[in-house]
Amino acid sequence: MNCRRLGFVGVLLGIAILTLQAGGFAAQVLVNPGFEAGQVFENQSTSPSTGAGWTFTPDPVLGSGCWDGGVTAWTGGPKVHNGSHSIRVFHYGGVYYPWEAGWRTATLSQTPDVLGDSDYTATAWVYVTNVNTSTMASGFYATLSVQELDAGGNPVGAAHVYTIDGSAANVNKWKLLGGRFHTSAATVKVSFMLIAHWYEDCNVGHITWDDCGLSGPPVGTSSLLSNGGFEGGAVLDNTTMCATYTQVDWTASTDCNYGSGFWTATATWGGGPTIHSGTNAQRVFAYNGLYGHPVGPRSSSLSQSAAIVPGGTYTVSAWVYA
Repeated sequence: MNCRRLGFVGVLLGIAILTLQAGGFAAQVLVNPGFEAGQVFENQSTSPSTGAGWTFTPDPVLGSGCWDGGVTAWTGGPKVHNGSHSIRVFHYGGVYYPWEAGWRTATLSQTPDVLGDSDYTATAWVYVTNVNTSTMASGFYATLSVQELDAGGNPVGAAHVYTIDGSAANVNKWKLLGGRFHTSAATVKVSFMLIAHWYEDCNVGHITWDDCGLSGPPVGTSSLLSNGGFEGGAVLDNTTMCATYTQVDWTASTDCNYGSGFWTATATWGGGPTIHSGTNAQRVFAYNGLYGHPVGPRSSSLSQSAAIVPGGTYTVSAWVYA
């Protein structure tokens, strides 16, 4: 192919990108958010344990435990918000020796990567059980806390806290905790923590968590387009009239009045190779008066479809060299 004369009409498409930016595509960034892939099993302890994506931190002085809330028959029976499993936090204090009665604080947590300067939504369903009454002891709380962390693991700002007390409106029923927040530019992770503070022993009350969520743009999200930088190849068409076809993940349409073509931008003709980054790019051209082709304005297009989420915010960009 030779196109070294004046009259060449060509456009370089350098990198075509459809990128996710802050507030865009919402994905689940927690591991095992509904406890369907397993649970932390701890009969009763004062030491942390880890399993199935979660870390359980019992009360360090009086101890506490956690089991699968979907199969535990004691004290009010199984409790599951959705699916077949959940996680139940309890203690034996005052029931089985040597565990003493008293207030406990226990947490379930994980620390996923997030993007800075982005919107996230944190949620968790909690079922507070008290088989003897419709309230918990004064001072009870169940809390979802999300603390932003910088690259050094240091807290960034105050934690995002969503909590309920032990009043009748919150006991013996499923309650949803959560809300939306915007991360700081310095944030790279969050500590997603389910916190329970309660007095009642395992024969009276306990706390069951299920269907947690942290949705927002996942770390590492880049282009939704396939072969957006044309590194997987460029559309090649010496020149056709009014044609539409698909090559290397792109749908190309040539001009219907005078014809047009597509070629790799590594070609030496028409001004030489013109690549924005990488080793390839897409060139759109026309012979426009050359080799018997008519002179006139041309219109050509390259396109592809990508799945997006309703309500999401996206950035569309492409580098062009004319």
